[in-house]
Amino acid sequence: MREDALWSKNFSLILTKPSVNDSDNYTCTARYLGQDLNQTVIQLMVRGVDAPTESLSVRDKVLIVFGLVVAIIIIIIIIYCVKRRKIEGRQASHNQVNLEVFEPPSSSVEQVEVESGAESVQLRFIAADLPEDSFLKWWLDEPEKPKKVHVFGNKPEESEEQHLDYRGRTQMNEDALRTGDLSLTLRRPRVSDSNTYSCTVSRDGQVLRTKQVELQVKVPKVEVESGAESVQLRFIAPDLPEDSILKWWLDEPEKSKKVHVFGNKPEESEEQHLDYRGRTQMNEDALRTGDLSLTLRRPRVSDSNTYSCTVSRDGQVLRTKQVELQVKVPKVEVESGAESVLLRFIAPDLPEDSFLKWWLDEPEKKVHVFGNKPEESEEQHPDYRGRTQMNEDALRTGDLSLTLRRPRVSDSNTYSCRVFRDKGQFLREKLLELEVKEGIQGEDETINNRRSSFTDPTPLMVDHSHH
Repeated sequence: MREDALWSKNFSLILTKPSVNDSDNYTCTARYLGQDLNQTVIQLMVRGVDAPTESLSVRDKVLIVFGLVVAIIIIIIIIYCVKRRKIEGRQASHNQVNLEVFEPPSSSVEQVEVESGAESVQLRFIAADLPEDSFLKWWLDEPEKPKKVHVFGNKPEESEEQHLDYRGRTQMNEDALRTGDLSLTLRRPRVSDSNTYSCTVSRDGQVLRTKQVELQVKVPKVEVESGAESVQLRFIAPDLPEDSILKWWLDEPEKSKKVHVFGNKPEESEEQHLDYRGRTQMNEDALRTGDLSLTLRRPRVSDSNTYSCTVSRDGQVLRTKQVELQVKVPKVEVESGAESVLLRFIAPDLPEDSFLKWWLDEPEKKVHVFGNKPEESEEQHPDYRGRTQMNEDALRTGDLSLTLRRPRVSDSNTYSCRVFRDKGQFLREKLLELEVKEGIQGEDETINNRRSSFTDPTPLMVDHSHH
């Protein structure tokens, strides 16, 4: 038989090498779930090759005519069924046969990824030849209670049961069942939307098709080195009402921190968290241009976190975005026995009356002090006296790098540099991780031996003769 018999409606059977013994009445039966849908009887007569040529008997002629009539009737019935399906839709029994044979439900879960802040994401599902009176439901199988995400079909009362998290954010084509495109569009996807979504198509309580799609809303990651001038948390969202309210914030375990507020509520700016005052900036025409990016100046290691941005109007959330910021601590490596190592920090445009301090957090040690408070130099830790040096015009040139002479293994630690101004105003910060590796030569060797044994070409090494 043809492989596409059920599609083409050509149920003919080809019998190769027929013999006289094959002469008989043949029955074709279409059956589904134990129920006969259609049955046809055809008589086959195989005549012997050596049979004498003689005119057909009346009985033979009647059988041949009868067979032809039956065949014609079958063809007419098939043509009628095809036309009827195109006009009114295929009968339920035929529809179920095709669904079971040709499009069984897939056990694989399709994966879809989208970035936080996107306008929308589509959960794709194509299922052709469905009855137009079918009922469709997208949902989440939550441990406590299933969440109804979207309902489509002949039960409008079901739409009232849609979960609050998805109201106003889901959409399907109006002619979904006719076209077979059952895809769901989810607008303004959030990180909390990450889950496995199920779609079920049913009719009169019987499931016809199912589909599962795993959605992952990813948080973009931004990395910057400690000591950088600024970092941008990017968010592009065009076509927003110009009277919208925008808020960048941190969802801390104890209490959320307001990082930056933009919009027609200037009183909100007073609630900005102290950690971010004077360090955040947005374009003045952000809502008109759709560029809602936030610039964070002088990023600190403590700023590493996941930042959220919410755009709302009259209490209704229009767009959301999350960005993970990681302020990295650069690492400097050197071997013990080296002449010196440079902890590099460039910070231009600082006031020349600033005050600068290099120090260790754990254990707390003052490594080097520079600026308009000479009395602070007396507090330098004994471990570093006579071994640290900075350029005399550091604040004018913006090169705040620290040279540490004769580095020891015990010097390995994370070094902080902070720049202040009078009245304790904090200006800049830089963290560097120093690792002094055990060298081949001992520390009791002479300086000349240290120079000859050290072969690391890293540009962080400073020639002592330059100082």
